[in-house]
Amino acid sequence: NLTGQRQEQYRIVSEFITGLKVAKSANAEPVYVKQLSATLRAMRDGTLRFSELRDRIDGISEKMLSQTLRDLQGDGLVRRTSRPVVPPHVEYDLTPMGVGVAQHFEALIDWIETHAVELAGAARTRDH
Repeated sequence: NLTGQRQEQYRIVSEFITGLKVAKSANAEPVYVKQLSATLRAMRDGTLRFSELRDRIDGISEKMLSQTLRDLQGDGLVRRTSRPVVPPHVEYDLTPMGVGVAQHFEALIDWIETHAVELAGAARTRDH
């Protein structure tokens, strides 16, 4: 039934958004939208190795990047390709769904940056 399908769609979207806000690693350390969006932004130009990704994302630790990539891979947004060579050669790229999410993140980030002053003013008004 349509209502049941719609509820399921809302549940999936809600879980995805909640996961982006505070996805938990095995060590219960939060992975925030900042790291996820920074990773998606870094990957928008194509396939990258881990070290290239790390170099493109300011302030992210190797541990946090590894966890973020695992989370994005688990959500079907990132593809990990391991080449059978010595030393190991692993590449990451966005899946078609990841490209779509990255485009939306980019638009959202652009909007937030454009309206940052208004958003800050609204937050100050709310807090007083």
